[in-house]
Amino acid sequence: MTAISDLIVSAQFLSGAAAGLVGLLLLYGFRHRRPDWGLVWGAAVIIALATTGLLRGGLTDSGSRGAATIPLWQTGLGLVVGVFAAYGIHKLREGSIGAGAVAISVAGVWATVPDTESVAVMVGVTAALAWAWWPAKWATPHLVGALAIGLIAAWVATRAGVGRETGFIGAMGSLGMLGWSALAFPRSMPGLALAGHAVLVAIWSRWAGLSTSSGTAVMIGVAASVGIAIVLQIVSRLSRSAGT
Repeated sequence: MTAISDLIVSAQFLSGAAAGLVGLLLLYGFRHRRPDWGLVWGAAVIIALATTGLLRGGLTDSGSRGAATIPLWQTGLGLVVGVFAAYGIHKLREGSIGAGAVAISVAGVWATVPDTESVAVMVGVTAALAWAWWPAKWATPHLVGALAIGLIAAWVATRAGVGRETGFIGAMGSLGMLGWSALAFPRSMPGLALAGHAVLVAIWSRWAGLSTSSGTAVMIGVAASVGIAIVLQIVSRLSRSAGT
């Protein structure tokens, strides 16, 4: 609870929330045109990062890793995960769980690397803007907006994971679950799918992401992802069978 309270009162979270509230007003004004939620989210994150000086580095409170070089494999994996997350966001855009899934995944990135200022900005923007997507339904991510969310979130998470491989893997897993939820979870039970998504993000962020080795982190996350997807599919089929 202390970490959450520290997040909420941090300048970075508040800057992100302020940018998100401006975006919220913009989406409300153009709500009849169903604007691209993802583009507004992405713009709010970039503006908030710029106004707090975080586009130039300073990944942690001390800024000690601000000039660190991101390994090529992490850059490549971040790009792949960002595109996969964008796929999931686009697939979930019209349902009732899309906004919640994005918010949970962003929270999962923060839970994995809670001391990074850039992630706090992203959490603040998401907290302020989520309402406009659902339940208000003023806007929804279009294809370009989904790519913006996925790639920007993956970029922020990749920067945050510099110097801590398991934390990076946990953050990537938290974002990747957006694509996995859309691909492997049953659409007929959205509440159950969102609960499964939350459980998997928790496992990737707080179990895999805090493991002692990268191999262990990957094995934990992958095993949980496959296992929970199978369980949800079985439950969905049993539910359909009971209803016929």
